[in-house]
Amino acid sequence: MSQVAAIVYVAHDAAFLRPIRATGVDVYTLTKQGSLKTIQGRERTLVAHIDATEVVWVGVPKKWIGKLGSLPFKSHHLQSRRWTSIASAMDAVKMIEAAKKSVATEGIKVEQARRKAHADRVRAARRAALFAPPPLYIPQELR
Repeated sequence: MSQVAAIVYVAHDAAFLRPIRATGVDVYTLTKQGSLKTIQGRERTLVAHIDATEVVWVGVPKKWIGKLGSLPFKSHHLQSRRWTSIASAMDAVKMIEAAKKSVATEGIKVEQARRKAHADRVRAARRAALFAPPPLYIPQELR
């Protein structure tokens, strides 16, 4: 599963999509009617089913995305006022790289929180064992 995906307005040509595909993320094209086509990655037909934590929208208006409702990922927008094709693919590539970096730093934070929680559980267990009453001694004759 790719952590980052790019949804590009279908009016972009293959030359525009080539550097975006080179970033290694899942790439989808979207029409004004909401039809999703997979260019690179797992086959998906609905925007809500995309397996990613962050999505970069290229040439898709923010107002249209807002009408989709609650989505299971964080959105980044490039040219979000109207349906347009972007002239420079490098702007999209920079935004995708920033999203990748954001995912990486978020993963580091989650891992640090997981390690801290484990250390707290271990510390609490040791403290409970230290202050626990000694086991009750039963002589051999009474057992």
